[in-house]
Amino acid sequence: MEFPRIDSAIETCRRHLASLNKTDAADTVELESHLVAAMTVLIVSEYETFIEGSFGQRGDRCGDPHVANYVRSQLARRFRSPDLGKVNDVLGCFGQDYRDSFFKDVQNTPEHAAWDNIMRARHFIVHRQGAMNLTFRELRESYDRTKAVMERLVQTLGV
Repeated sequence: MEFPRIDSAIETCRRHLASLNKTDAADTVELESHLVAAMTVLIVSEYETFIEGSFGQRGDRCGDPHVANYVRSQLARRFRSPDLGKVNDVLGCFGQDYRDSFFKDVQNTPEHAAWDNIMRARHFIVHRQGAMNLTFRELRESYDRTKAVMERLVQTLGV
């Protein structure tokens, strides 16, 4: 699964971090922290759009434009800060089999933990609650793992 905006931004940040003068550790850490915050917001934003679009595509499959519009209207802005509980709730509205299928493959996995890491970091950035303890390397690793969650969602919805 590819997310070109995220992948491009991660590569740009990686290059900038690699080019920093490592003798000035304080500035390096501060810049890395700002880049991690910006990247976290970008990742969550892209995922919100992707999740909403995936459910919308599933609604489109019924072939009835009125039903598809209703599905999209019910999902609009539902996935701001898209924790997996919200995703599971909506999957359950489509059918318990969707919810069960997705949840059994994602629950308590490294991918689930990576998802929660990104969501906690986003929560800290937006609300200043909790703590953000992610380095750029850890964010990249978490992002790579969470793409599997998006793939599983697409498989579950059949889109």
